Formats: sequence, C-alpha cells, structure tokens
Amino acid sequence: MKMFLISLAVASVLCLPQMFGLMASEQALPRWLNIPADGLTYMMLLFHEIGHTIGWWLFGYPSLPTFNFTYGGGTTYSFSQSWLVLGCIWAAAAGLGVWLWQQMAYRALIFLGGAVLLHGILLLSGGDKILPVATGHFAEVGVGAFCLLRAFLGTTNRARGAAERWLNMIFGCFTMVHNIGLTGLLMFHDIGRMVYAAQKGGHLQGDLDRVALGLGVPMPVIAFSLMILTIGVFAFTVFYGYRHAPHDLDKLR
Repeated sequence: MKMFLISLAVASVLCLPQMFGLMASEQALPRWLNIPADGLTYMMLLFHEIGHTIGWWLFGYPSLPTFNFTYGGGTTYSFSQSWLVLGCIWAAAAGLGVWLWQQMAYRALIFLGGAVLLHGILLLSGGDKILPVATGHFAEVGVGAFCLLRAFLGTTNRARGAAERWLNMIFGCFTMVHNIGLTGLLMFHDIGRMVYAAQKGGHLQGDLDRVALGLGVPMPVIAFSLMILTIGVFAFTVFYGYRHAPHDLDKLR
C-alpha cells in the first residue's frame, strides 16, 4: 500500500500541467515537470486512440489512430461503414458461439448472446456512432486498472521487478487521476469547459462534448457519469489488488 500511496501522489503532481492548461491558469509550474507529464500523457493517449479504433471497427467502420501534432492529443480517423467488416464480426461471433456450445460454456454463451443483442440494438438505434466516441476513455480506465493490478499482484517480470512495478503503479494512478481531474473540471469549471470545447482548432470536438450532443444531454452529465465509472473502477481495483497481493511481493523491490 505504501507504493500505491507514493505513486498516487506522484501521479497527481504529474497531472497538474494538463489540468492547469485546461484552466488557462497563469500559475507557473517547474518546466522539468512537463517532460514526465507529457510522456505519460502521450502513453495514455495511445491507448485512448486504440480504444476509439477498436470501437469503430466493432461497428464496421474502418479506422486509423494517429497523434495530432498540430493541436496536441490524438485523432482517430474513421471511414464509411463497411458491411463486409460487419459480416466478418457477426461470422466471428457465430463461430465463437458454436465453439462455446461445444465446450458447454453456457454462461459465456449467454454473455456472448447479450453482447450480440446489444450490438444489434446499437446499430439500429444509431448508438454505433456514439459508443465508439466514448471507448477512448473506457480504454484509458481499463488499461489503468490493468496496470494497477499488475503492480499489486506482482505479475511483472522478476528481472525488472521493482522498476516495472513502479511504472505500472504510477501509470495506472495517472490514468485514473487524470480522468477524475478532467471530469471534475468539466463539471465545475467554466473556463475548463470552454478550453475543452475549443480543442483541435474546432468547436465541441472533444469526446465528451460529442457524446453529449449525440445523446442530447448536458455535457456535465456525461462528465459526471465518466467520473463515477472511473472512481468505481479505481476503488475496486485498489481493493482487489491490495487484498489479493502475494505475501512475498516485497521481495520484488
């Protein structure tokens, strides 16, 4: 738990440059802080754009993730929906369903059936154009949880044990704190919402703005939902990881 608390403090400090940027704050931060902060931010953005890419492909939209070096951040370019891609996805789901039936994995088969049903509902309702916009943040939270569990459970390479555990713990905390801080600003800080809305040289181009427009709800409501999701996953991951950490984990240090 000591490693987690130290990593949480470090991650919180490393989130300050971007949070201050969103607030258009004139508060001066040490310039050296930008180096590790930018490194972790672009690593998080990589997983963010991969999350978008997977989301678009699952609904039949070929897509390509890229970094946006003009305005900062990243951009995932999606193309027209392809029924060939959708057909491949449905065929793969059908094949997996047959295999699960043969293995008598009925619970997994029920889960797969529910996922296919949800997939169809989203396609028919237009949700296929909204959900992939949100999967970037979902990917951040999921990867953050994965890294935290690797650090807590000691599932890192023993040859790189201590260093890899620290990196996993700090990065996992960074993604969680960043999402909580971002959503907090979007809920309560007017300038933060304005700066967020003006990103990428446009207007309302941020993921949460686009989801809010697609669902027809105020953006702070979407930010609040993401905050609750992030806090819930963060708390559960820390609780589970701490409770199931091996007793000899300190030997990796």
